[in-house]
Amino acid sequence: LLTDGVDQHPHCVLLLDEIEKAHPDLFNVLLQIMDHGKLTDHNGKQVDFRNVVLIMTTNAGASELAKAAIGFGKSVKDQNDQEAIERLFKQWPQARILWAHSGFDRPEKVREMLRRYPTLWCDLAFLTAHASNGKVAPAWREAFLEFPDRFVVGIDDVFSWDEYEQTANNIRSGLLANLKPETAEKLAYRNAQALFGLE
Repeated sequence: LLTDGVDQHPHCVLLLDEIEKAHPDLFNVLLQIMDHGKLTDHNGKQVDFRNVVLIMTTNAGASELAKAAIGFGKSVKDQNDQEAIERLFKQWPQARILWAHSGFDRPEKVREMLRRYPTLWCDLAFLTAHASNGKVAPAWREAFLEFPDRFVVGIDDVFSWDEYEQTANNIRSGLLANLKPETAEKLAYRNAQALFGLE
């Protein structure tokens, strides 16, 4: 089914949801796709995957996030994203990873991860901490200046449809309006185009 679908629609998005539930043999298939950009079906026919955007989601670590943190002032989320990203890059060093909600982490930690992994991009999951009182927070400004090609602005699905327009306006008038136009354009859409090969 997979090779037939991609053969008929070579420019597509392939979403593999909750990848941790997949049969272990699927990981060998994914390695063939990631290593060679093609997959051979049971008849020996090679199907080209070079124009396929492959997106995998996982709930791995969700149970860890649900556990209560130990100690005063501990956040359940502390270190979990970083550890998951490190495991992913250890498994697939050539992976291109979009770190969802990285904007909830400290900018120093985000910068450290971006320095370590050149194929890591960060979704800001817009917070008012990035820009308040009409100014971009200094630590975030430094991160955007150091890595202008590696951040994307996202709007989370927790918003209802009527809130999207107001949220987008807040992003434009707060965060993006206080950056150089070239950097703002990259965060707004150019970096996402580059990440997903839509340039």
